[in-house]
Amino acid sequence: MFRMIFAPTKHHRQSFPLFGSGPLSERDVLPSAVATGGRVGVGHGRRPKHCRSFGPERSWVMVPRHVGRLGLAALAAGASVVGRAPERRREDQLPASQHHTRTCRCEVRLWGPGGTLGRSAEVLASEAAAEAAKRKLQSPAEELEDFIQKGPLYSRLLLSCPSPPLTEWMEKGELLAKQLSANVTNLSDREMAKRIYHLYLPWYFWMRHQMIEIRSARSREGPSAVVFGISAPQGFGKTTANESLSLLFHADGLSFQAISIDDFYLPASWQEEVAQVYSENELLELRGNPGTHDVHLGEETLKALKRVEQGEVCIPRFDKSALNGKGDQLPRNRWDRVQTPCDVVVVEGWMVGFSACDGQDVAKIHPGLRLVNEKLKKYQAWNDLIDCFCVFAMDEIDQVYTWRLQAEEAMKRSGRGGMSSEEVKRFVNRFMPAYLAYRPQLYAAAAEGSVSGKTALLCKIGRDRSVL
Repeated sequence: MFRMIFAPTKHHRQSFPLFGSGPLSERDVLPSAVATGGRVGVGHGRRPKHCRSFGPERSWVMVPRHVGRLGLAALAAGASVVGRAPERRREDQLPASQHHTRTCRCEVRLWGPGGTLGRSAEVLASEAAAEAAKRKLQSPAEELEDFIQKGPLYSRLLLSCPSPPLTEWMEKGELLAKQLSANVTNLSDREMAKRIYHLYLPWYFWMRHQMIEIRSARSREGPSAVVFGISAPQGFGKTTANESLSLLFHADGLSFQAISIDDFYLPASWQEEVAQVYSENELLELRGNPGTHDVHLGEETLKALKRVEQGEVCIPRFDKSALNGKGDQLPRNRWDRVQTPCDVVVVEGWMVGFSACDGQDVAKIHPGLRLVNEKLKKYQAWNDLIDCFCVFAMDEIDQVYTWRLQAEEAMKRSGRGGMSSEEVKRFVNRFMPAYLAYRPQLYAAAAEGSVSGKTALLCKIGRDRSVL
């Protein structure tokens, strides 16, 4: 995501307003050199008068004539361009030798994580120098505290509970750094420090607070498990996140159990029958969409994990690498066994929190969604058993292709089977209609702080899996 602005020199008389942001690339910009004059900008949604609309997300661009196609190419690449702007007069009425021109400069300033937010290079340099001078005067603890408070989730954490003392941030940060084999001393590994202090820890502190609140409200019923639903795109890193959450909860003396909706996929032989029965619906040909899970098994497993009485619960496991990547449920004797009562249970998956919509509306996205939508209604039983939702939202959902391929390559390197790049593309294609149909509703609900009537935390993530 970036905004393109036109920054005139002090000699240029005309002002150039800044428009909204939009997902554009050089490929998008060049065909739209509409030469409508006087302004340059990138926007999204409703376009100004005399401006051409284009792209699947209705992005638009306006450019001055003098920038030209080569200038636009450089602008799209982030370079500065010097152009010749005609003086404000009817040049077509003058001989070419009498044309008057004035020089102006165009540039691109990036918005978003790591972007310039519209600030000039001089302002950025000044801010960097001030930040460096500030760090020299800070102790390591003060620098860490300042870094923590700049995290995108920190302010949202304060909306629901007080921030834990710095000593707890430091202690738990060291635990996670050791688990992740990272060196965050003096914030030397900036990317890993962001993952620990801007994502895992504020997320954990929010979950811990919600668990205490929910348990306090149901104290008369006994200390039953609090179930969190984690909804995130495929490849986000839910497995690694669960390992980190497990370490943190156990450090506080609380039991933790994570289950994936993927473990409730139908056995391969059952899935083959589903594909035959609905042979005309490509969305049900392979595992993935609503209608390819054992919903009853998932419901009974969650109920068992939430019970107060001591006992043992068998957690099904699904091997995605079996049958050359098609996957199959493991035999029952290889299922995990968990002792109850539990303190915290996490249910994670790409479609956690999805709710059925109007059948006619979803059918416009893909005809096969009409049946999938009917199947999705049964999954409300899972949402009803979840006490709190964490929703990780991603606007550019096409990144799932890359993340999924990375996961398959990792499985192959570990000696397990995995899908080829073409197989991954065909596989992920079957998820896209559901993403398009149900994501907006889920994200809108989470932004309001409630999914299926339960408290929800919305976290926006970028292509590098960082919190925005």
